[in-house]
This record gives sequence, structure tokens and C-alpha cells, in this order.
Amino acid sequence: MPRGMGRCRESTAPLPRLRTGRRSLENYLHPEAIREARGLNIIYSATEDVAERAARAAYPPSEPVFAWEALSRRARRRHRDRTKAWLNTDAVERMTVAGLAEQDPAGDVVAWLTAIGDLLSVSTASTAGCRAVE
Repeated sequence: MPRGMGRCRESTAPLPRLRTGRRSLENYLHPEAIREARGLNIIYSATEDVAERAARAAYPPSEPVFAWEALSRRARRRHRDRTKAWLNTDAVERMTVAGLAEQDPAGDVVAWLTAIGDLLSVSTASTAGCRAVE
């Protein structure tokens, strides 16, 4: 164990199972946040691949030869991965409480954050008596 790390008994409490009907976290992004981040006007369902849809919309075909479908699988994946990165930074930074409420009427994200906060408070309380390893 690294120097200074606490040695404690691991919790036996089961972790909560948090589920969603969404394909990924990007499906909770409001289209307005995506538009503000990159100027893309896209509409998507809860089960669509938002990163790929946004990557397709952002990909500028200058000639028919360079259409999205003409790209190699690797090139499409690279564009999708880059898009996923800015969706999870630039677009997330532009999310509002109202936008989240509109995209997540079931309150999944709030439930996850609450569960994480509960886990952290339990973890902090259970590790309070731990000793540091020298």
C-alpha cells in the first residue's frame, strides 16, 4: 500500500444500482447546450448515439467523396471520440438547471449525484478511525 494511505476494513454495504433508459450521459445534454457549444442544431432520442450524431453534423463534407459514410471506420470513430470529448466539457458547461430538468424529467442525474454524496458521507464516516500506514 502506498505510504500515507489509510488501512481500513472495506464496507460490506451493497452499492446502490442506478439505472437509466438513456444510451449514455450525452443523452442528458440539452440540444441548446450543444448548439451554444458548437453551433450544431441536432435533435436526438434517449437511445441514439448523441456523439455520433453531433460528429456527423459537425463533419463538413467539402466534396461528395468525403461524405461521412466514405470515411474509414477508424476515422469515424476518431471524429466521434473528439466530439464526445467536447460534449462532455464544452456542452456540459453550458447546461442549465432548466435544461437538465427538461432532458431528465425522471431525475436520474440528481438521483446519481445524491447516491454519490451518500456514499461519500458513509465512506468518510467509516474511514474516520483508519490509521495511516507508514
